[in-house]
Amino acid sequence: MYVYVIENGTQIGTQKGQILYIYTNEEAARKAMSALKFQAAKFNEIKEGIADNDHEPGVLEGFWYGPKGGNTCAHGYRLQRIWAYGK
Repeated sequence: MYVYVIENGTQIGTQKGQILYIYTNEEAARKAMSALKFQAAKFNEIKEGIADNDHEPGVLEGFWYGPKGGNTCAHGYRLQRIWAYGK
């Protein structure tokens, strides 16, 4: 079974580190990402994509946000699909 994890960077310039949400449904996870993007866009500039050095498998999407006219890669979120299994 796959789980879908939304993470936020724990330091400036990263998109991973702090797990915010875990979903078992991809559609619900993508809706949550859209809601996060909508909230961030209210006061920030949005840049689509994931970090160049992020080569972990299963990363589906991500975005960066930062002050308008400033560093648009200051903070970020990403959505990753992870295989989870139990006994």
